[in-house]
Formats: sequence, C-alpha cells, structure tokens
Amino acid sequence: MTEYFGEDLKITKISRNEMGVYLCIASNGIPPAVSKRIFINVHFSPVIHVPNQLVGAPLGTDVVLECFVEASPKSINYWVNDKGAMIISSVRHDVQAVAKSQFEVRMILTIRNLQKHDVGTYRCAAKNSLGDVESSIRLYDIAAPAKTQTAVQLSFEDEEDEVVYGSAEIDKMENRPLPVDNTVHGHVGSASVATPSSAIRGGKKRPMINAKSGSDPCPRRFSVVLSSLVSLMVVCRRWWW
Repeated sequence: MTEYFGEDLKITKISRNEMGVYLCIASNGIPPAVSKRIFINVHFSPVIHVPNQLVGAPLGTDVVLECFVEASPKSINYWVNDKGAMIISSVRHDVQAVAKSQFEVRMILTIRNLQKHDVGTYRCAAKNSLGDVESSIRLYDIAAPAKTQTAVQLSFEDEEDEVVYGSAEIDKMENRPLPVDNTVHGHVGSASVATPSSAIRGGKKRPMINAKSGSDPCPRRFSVVLSSLVSLMVVCRRWWW
C-alpha cells in the first residue's frame, strides 16, 4: 500500500474569525472519496459589546443593564459600580449570565427600585488567561411621566318606563262626577244633555301609557263619545215616557 503525503495547509496569524471545522478530502477517481474533519479552536482574549452605553430611568423603577462577552477560553465575568466594588446578587440587585453560544455570554444586571444613590457609572468586566477588558454604562435618572386624572361622571337613569298620564285638564275631568239634567220642558230641544265637551268620567281609571311605546290615544276618544251617546239615550227615553 502506497502512502501519499498531500498538500499542507498553513494558517499564519490565525484569528478568531478562522475558527471552525476543516475537511481534508482524499480521492483517486474511484468512489468513494474519503474525508477527515479537523476542528480548530482559537483562543482569544475577552471582547465586550454593549448595546446601550447610556441608560435613563425614573426613580422607583427597575432598570436592566446588559452587555455581551465573547472569550475563549471562557472568561470570568462580573459587574463593578463607580466606586470599584463588585456587585453581587442581593435584595436590590440581580446578576445573571446567560450563555448564547459556546463563546458568547449575555451579562444582565437588574437594579430594583432605582434610587438617587444608584445613579452613576457601571462597568461590565471580563477576564481570562489571555487578557481582561471592561466597558462602562452610564445610568441616570429621568423625570417620571406626569399622572393625569380623568374625571369620570356616572349618570344613572330610572329603569322604569316613563309614564304619561295625560294633560292636566283631562286629569281634572276624571275627578268630577258626570252632570246630567233629566228634566223635560215640553220638547227635546229644551233638555239639558251632557255633551262631549262636558266633564265625563270614562269608566275605570285609564291605564298608564308608556311614552316610548307610541300607543294610540284613540281608545280614550271613543270612550268619551260612547258615554255621551248613552247619556243622550237616557234623556230621550225619559222624555218619551
């Protein structure tokens, strides 16, 4: 079996951008071709990316500061305040590290109930065997939005239907008895008969009328006319007798 030494691949001044998997493929025209996978892992010092270097929030609210760290080998990541003290998780501070990939970590610092003494500069720091780096974030307070009060006026309507009892003149007529003159003076024309314009009580008390129902007032008129006719018949009968 003949051994063949092929081409050599030399990468000078390799950088983190050239990190990855490389394939060495061998073929002599007779299938199948064979390949060998080679993974190149490049070590580099930490690199920090800060999306927002200036953050403002009202006092009394929760604030989130974040930065992204890339390093190989993995780095030690932490937060430092403007006095140089390392910040750890506590009642008012929450420190988290979320892995985004094999080499990238998202650093999150949450400050609860922001106070005046919390305003200042915060630094996100990372360190490994190849170096260390840090990036700063400026935190400041802003005026809270004004709270507007909206006056709300509640109106209540009577759920009962609106009832119309009629005009004042008709109500007065209902409270007076029916005056009928039964005297006869020798001829029909002399008899005094109650006319429709007289005060007549039309039987039972009329029902209430709903203003929204649009009822027809014709039954009231019919009752008045009928009562007048009955009174006229009574007078005529007594005259004949």
